[in-house]
Amino acid sequence: VILERNPYYWKVDPAGNQLPYIDSIVIDIVSNAELINIKAMSGDLDFQARHLFLANYPAFMENRSKGNYRVLRWTRPATAEPMIALNQNAKDPKLRKLFQDRKFRIALSLAINRDEINQVVFLGLGTPMQASLSKRDPYYSPEWAKAYAEYNPKEANKLLDTLGLTKRDKDGFRLRPDGKPIEITIEIGLDKSDWIDSCEMIKKYWQAVGIKVATKMIDRSLWETRTAAGDHDIVVWWGDSGTGYEPIIMPFWYFPWSHPASRQAPQWALWYQSGGKSGEAPPPEIRHQMALYTQITATTDPAKQRQLFKQILEVQAKNLYIMGICTIPPQFIITKNNFRNVPEAYESGQYPTHGPVNPCQFFIKE
Repeated sequence: VILERNPYYWKVDPAGNQLPYIDSIVIDIVSNAELINIKAMSGDLDFQARHLFLANYPAFMENRSKGNYRVLRWTRPATAEPMIALNQNAKDPKLRKLFQDRKFRIALSLAINRDEINQVVFLGLGTPMQASLSKRDPYYSPEWAKAYAEYNPKEANKLLDTLGLTKRDKDGFRLRPDGKPIEITIEIGLDKSDWIDSCEMIKKYWQAVGIKVATKMIDRSLWETRTAAGDHDIVVWWGDSGTGYEPIIMPFWYFPWSHPASRQAPQWALWYQSGGKSGEAPPPEIRHQMALYTQITATTDPAKQRQLFKQILEVQAKNLYIMGICTIPPQFIITKNNFRNVPEAYESGQYPTHGPVNPCQFFIKE
């Protein structure tokens, strides 16, 4: 893909020079993300921000001189990564019943060793945290961030036992009331090595308490189709909508607000969006969240909005419809040493990435 500069673009720099400075941008379309990482490390790319694997960060730093590039770290103003969404509307009725049981969700959360995932997968760059909000957000609560986020497999096993899931098969996996093993699949729809590695570790932790788990990497378009239809058991995504005004404007992680974005309960979200004409009616605590949000949209008082939204967040923190692993590490940017005017900045999916840093002012130093 080749992008040519617009000779009639209306912006000029303080010296009166026409923007953008760069005459053309060539974007190579490659077959997989690994090739992007190889090209960046080899110094073949002038600028690259997306699809760089966190696991390659040490190698990128070591090869800076050889590749004639620098590594920038952009803050990601979001919540936890990866976010784990248990489908409350799972097609399998036995699995749905388990997913809708708060004790089951808490048990799964307690079974995860977040410290280990942070160190092994995220290179210690994150902070173990529940599916809470960023510390930069006015709604941040340390209690919510730590809710059921400690590693306590003993308590997880005890909770699963209290649900009557005491019988196991010859491999040690817990059995459902119908005699079949409890088996769940985590679907990953984005080729991110840290998500894949995190899910493999989550699989290990959950299987250690008797829950059989499969991880499945699928094409993103298929992943989106399946999650919109509610065909998934569990999916992971990154915790966008976690800072500033984002949570209250786009609260899809905190209650079933948007179909298909609220992948923890797509049918409940559809019910809310359609005014009860489609989807499935949610339980009382979810309807309470929905009623609170309706009040938020009906008031212009910021203090009242914050007070109402805090109640929505309290329901999520108590019930764990979404689980988090750790805070999102910085996004690192690879840019050649002669590619200038690229600042330290913020990276967010809620605005066109790089837009706020004025790419029209990027230039190549001769």
